[in-house]
Amino acid sequence: MKKVRTRTAVAIALILIFLFGYMMVDTMGSRLSEFSILLNILGMVNVVLIVILVFMILRSVIKPYLEGRRFPSLNLSLRTKMVSLTFLLVVVPASVIVGMGTVIIYNILDNWHNPELVSVMKSAKGIVSSYETTVAKETAHFARVIGDEATLDLLNSPKKLPLFLKQRLDRYELSSIEMYRNGQMIAMIRNEKLPIQSLAPASVNWGKQLKKGEPFHDVLSLPTGAYVRFGSLMPLGKGISDRYMVVTGRFIIRNLASQLDQLTLAAQRYQETQRSIQSLKTFNVSSLLLIAIIAVFSGTWAGLKFTDDFLKAFNLLLRGTERVSRGELDFGIEVRGKDEMGQLMQSFNKMIDQLRTHEQELRLRAIELESVNQFLEDKKHYFEAVMDALPVGVISLNSFGNIFSMNRFSREMLGIRGRVEEGTRFTTLLPNEGGAGQLKQLVARVTLDPEPSVRQSIAFETREGIRSTDVTLTMLRDQMGEEIGFLIIVEDITQLEQAQKTLAWKEAVRRIVHELKNPLTPIKLAAERIQFTAKKGSPRLQEIVLDSVQPMIEEINAMQKLIENFSQYAKMPPPKLENVSVHHLLDETINLLEKAGGRVTFRRMYAEHVPVQKLDRALMKSAFLNIFRNAIAAMEGDPEGTITVKTIYFAAGRRVQIEISDTGKGIDPLIRDKIFIPYFSTKAKGDGLGLAIVHNIVTAQNGHISVKDNYPRGSTFVIDLPVV
Repeated sequence: MKKVRTRTAVAIALILIFLFGYMMVDTMGSRLSEFSILLNILGMVNVVLIVILVFMILRSVIKPYLEGRRFPSLNLSLRTKMVSLTFLLVVVPASVIVGMGTVIIYNILDNWHNPELVSVMKSAKGIVSSYETTVAKETAHFARVIGDEATLDLLNSPKKLPLFLKQRLDRYELSSIEMYRNGQMIAMIRNEKLPIQSLAPASVNWGKQLKKGEPFHDVLSLPTGAYVRFGSLMPLGKGISDRYMVVTGRFIIRNLASQLDQLTLAAQRYQETQRSIQSLKTFNVSSLLLIAIIAVFSGTWAGLKFTDDFLKAFNLLLRGTERVSRGELDFGIEVRGKDEMGQLMQSFNKMIDQLRTHEQELRLRAIELESVNQFLEDKKHYFEAVMDALPVGVISLNSFGNIFSMNRFSREMLGIRGRVEEGTRFTTLLPNEGGAGQLKQLVARVTLDPEPSVRQSIAFETREGIRSTDVTLTMLRDQMGEEIGFLIIVEDITQLEQAQKTLAWKEAVRRIVHELKNPLTPIKLAAERIQFTAKKGSPRLQEIVLDSVQPMIEEINAMQKLIENFSQYAKMPPPKLENVSVHHLLDETINLLEKAGGRVTFRRMYAEHVPVQKLDRALMKSAFLNIFRNAIAAMEGDPEGTITVKTIYFAAGRRVQIEISDTGKGIDPLIRDKIFIPYFSTKAKGDGLGLAIVHNIVTAQNGHISVKDNYPRGSTFVIDLPVV
């Protein structure tokens, strides 16, 4: 290592001696002045500094690669890229600046070494003097011309004189004109565009000449140019004792005299620098190169320093991340500095501390989660056992119609064996026929067209026979009101319906007995009257028989009608299904009522694209007619009574909903559930079988009928019919 340093020092010394000898020989050969010798010495010093800086730069760049073991291979690759980028960012601009600067310096100094420049400078003064002389002559000439043109009357006219001077100022291209009488100014006009407005008149400097009538001229040097004036006596003739003087002036835009002095001084300096032109070139170029090398050295050294410090910290972070990737968290890295890299290392240590803390917390939480999961699993099994023990079917679906839970009762009702996997599409488990098909249509409809709550009666065919159920589908919402799914409750109402039918038949028998007793009393009285008259042998026997038979016939007819209505309800014929348009069927029924007269107004609100349905035309027309007549009876006495018929087609659920609303008295909520029970009537003369028959007709065609309030008043009958 020492031998290398010695050889390097000797080589640098030999280079410096060679340069010094070369420059001294060149200096002696050129016989330059002491100033040139000083320039050469300074240039040699610049060259020495340049060599030293270049050596230091190369040493700093190459030394780490010669050592080999100082940096890992990965860091050497990154270091090479960063150093190369730094070197390029510094060297390229510096090289461009040095090259352009050298060309500019040589061009400037070569332009100084131009013999024609001196002759140009010498002739400049003559040109300026000649120009000033010409301007002075023209000014004097126009002063005499204006003096000859002016008359005594014009000079004594305050109105005409300014106009005259303005015309002559523009005609002769003068800058100012002044008129004096015995040394006193009588008129003055100046060009307002020129910077001479603040100049004092000629009477300030040439007062005596103006009084005596002596001609004069002067040249005033101004910051922006020169001002030439000439004063001339005006020849107005004999016999005039007053002396009139005219003073004309012209402004020269640039002060050529001052410029001439500057050119003369520059010519002297030029002659002095001609002898040192080569030394100036060498000194300026070497100085420029020295500045560039200093910039390169500074930038490279700063880049190397930053690169080494950065790679040291980077290497620590790299090894730290490798240890973290292996799962080691019980260490920390040494923080170096307070800059961004130091903050990064501090953040890395904080991250390791947080990871260590989180790892411990995760272990504790994993233990807690195991116990919680076990608890939830037990709770889930308990919940499933409770749900399976319920006598009603409970099915929960998410918002997409996938199964979340399904208890045993609902599986038995739908004929599903075994448990159902969570997330299974509910509609894929159900067939298209029977009660399961109706439930499938209901779920599909509500999934596509959500409703808060839907209730429908559905009959399911099970191993135990036909089971009547009341299905309620309710939308589930979270605390924010967002839809999260559906809850289906399937309640077995078979026994309830049987009990209701038993009660209904008991009530029907009671009503029939009551209705039969009412006509038997007058029949018995009429028969006893005939018997009494016959035993008495009264001659009015025939008259009394005829008079008593008529009430008996009327009461027997009433009994026969009662028995026929009951027979119609008890023996409802099976529906004869055919393709029927519900809109045409409604229109036929409405037209029939409108032809019968009345003050009721019908309003139709039909849905579009409603397909034909499989219905019994006669039975459905009878049902609609019964509902319409009940609505008309409820609006009796109301001249503005309105019946609104509205249809809604649910394409997804394949069903048609018919709403018949009136503006009548409405139905008391307390008796709303009883209106479809046989022989239940709110009318004084009603038999209580009309709505019961309507209910049987709709149910026989797989439909559903219900009643609700109509707002602001009245009732609405809702009929749901499937589209097959």
